Amino acid sequence: MRLHDFDPLSLPQASKSRMLLDTGDGGATGAKLDLWILRGGAGGKVVLALAGVHGDEYEGPFALWKLVDHLQPDQISGTLLILPVANWAAFEAGQRCTPVDSMNLNRVFPGNPTGSYTQMLAHDIFEFLVKRSDMVIDLHSGGNPHNCYPTSCYINDSPMGSVSLRACQAFGLPVMWSMPKTPGALTTEAALAGFLAIGAEFGGEGRLSSAGVNAYFKGVLRSLQFLGLLTGVPKEEGLARVVGGDYLVAGAEFGLYREFAKLGDQICAGQLLAVTTDLDGKIREEFRATCDGLLMAVRSQPVIRRGDLSVFPGWANEL
Repeated sequence: MRLHDFDPLSLPQASKSRMLLDTGDGGATGAKLDLWILRGGAGGKVVLALAGVHGDEYEGPFALWKLVDHLQPDQISGTLLILPVANWAAFEAGQRCTPVDSMNLNRVFPGNPTGSYTQMLAHDIFEFLVKRSDMVIDLHSGGNPHNCYPTSCYINDSPMGSVSLRACQAFGLPVMWSMPKTPGALTTEAALAGFLAIGAEFGGEGRLSSAGVNAYFKGVLRSLQFLGLLTGVPKEEGLARVVGGDYLVAGAEFGLYREFAKLGDQICAGQLLAVTTDLDGKIREEFRATCDGLLMAVRSQPVIRRGDLSVFPGWANEL
């Protein structure tokens, strides 16, 4: 069946269903989506939880597979759409971008119905899943090149900005990132279109963090409780911080990469965080903290190229 022709609300109430859906025109050029649908009682909100937008990020897919195993329809009020792997071609290849057309799925939303493989995939996810949902939860990690501090993400300057911040608080990770608007990113595009949309980052380095899986599993449950689909989920106690900022980008040519700070370190403006050197050890580029705050992400690969992301120094405020 084509995703275009599928209506999750047509499924019976109090049911758990698995659908293999075609994107695009349903032909060989389109992707397939392995979608789980949990329908509770009558009415209620619709929540879309997805992961695997990038194929080298593993905490999100495994958390959503765990959710499928543990959550039953009679536990929820409303409808939960679970898409553990949004980009199966990239996931199978273990890489960030889609191997078919070398495009980054998280830079082409809301997509193009007549575009390339990745653009059509983005269009169908946005048009037929995001637009049918009251809340979107997009789970990420640092992938192969980075390791990320446990962080939920939202777009503050958006129609649902204040609600998104409260949704991030409910998700329960220690830091909430007020993200810059990134054209083509799912959280950005969904938020600017007026939807309640949050993202999350945890771990990376091409590994699977069991702590990340558990944190995401609990976070999605808390999100369902936040929107009224679930009850009885313990809240995460502790002090939450809002951070801003973004990654520093390499400007020098290819070089060796060395860091001087650790993930989660408290940092000071001007502090040397990393350098790029040539093969003889001569420094080509320095990466310094742009603010006082928290080191939100570090690079896990010992080489770096022009345009690659280095470290993420974020300013931090306590709520």
